[in-house]
Amino acid sequence: MNTAIASPTGTYAGYGFAVPIDLARQVMDQLIKHGSVQRAALGISVRDAGANDAAYAGLSEIRGVVVQDFGDASSPARSAGIVPGDLIVAVDGTPVDYVGQLQQRVAFRRPGETVNVEVARKGGKRVTIKVPLERVDDPDANRRAAERRNEPGAAERGERGVVNSRLGITVLPSTDAAAERLGLPENVRGVVIAEVTDHGPAAGRLATAGEGGPDVVIAVEGRAVSSAAELSKALDGRHAGEIVTLRVYNVPTKSYRVERIRLG
Repeated sequence: MNTAIASPTGTYAGYGFAVPIDLARQVMDQLIKHGSVQRAALGISVRDAGANDAAYAGLSEIRGVVVQDFGDASSPARSAGIVPGDLIVAVDGTPVDYVGQLQQRVAFRRPGETVNVEVARKGGKRVTIKVPLERVDDPDANRRAAERRNEPGAAERGERGVVNSRLGITVLPSTDAAAERLGLPENVRGVVIAEVTDHGPAAGRLATAGEGGPDVVIAVEGRAVSSAAELSKALDGRHAGEIVTLRVYNVPTKSYRVERIRLG
């Protein structure tokens, strides 16, 4: 179904935008049956998988969707057993290669319907989890999320940090004073990213204040870290080139995410 056409000549030279007819039909059927469009969700925030995610989960190709965080404590995916860092590779047996496909597999299912979500975990372990879908019916959710993203972040004040060469970062502890200054939630403690080494393992993945951060690393491979010493200990015994999973909290956006970094 065509929605817009931009042509400088009035002929077939230009840009065209269209909605796939199967998607338009789903919308039409729901409008006829319910009077509105009902959309379902897993209750998660996600991103496309990268090379490190695929290698970490033992995939031979880069595909899948990484679970970053949950919508709230009542997220059906969280209750069902999905955890941050899981790599979603299929829904009801149909492969999922990127975020758009996952949304398509889920959004127009019926709220309350149960789907089988296949996830890949460290070393190639596969688990299928039954998740009941929740209804997306909050029209203000996107507006509130945008407002949170636009809130100003807090800058660090130049304290002396501790270098972790394996990740290529310099960190500061999230002391009570730092946590108050950064506005961290009570349950968020970890190490604050003060510097990221250019071209180091974490370059482009972890952020400092003024560069989209600061980020706070709160766990390594599921192990909580609250100091530079604990961060270093969590990496003990891991070899150069090994990929590790970091749980990260971003101060300006007040959001959690997963980063996978290959150790130097």
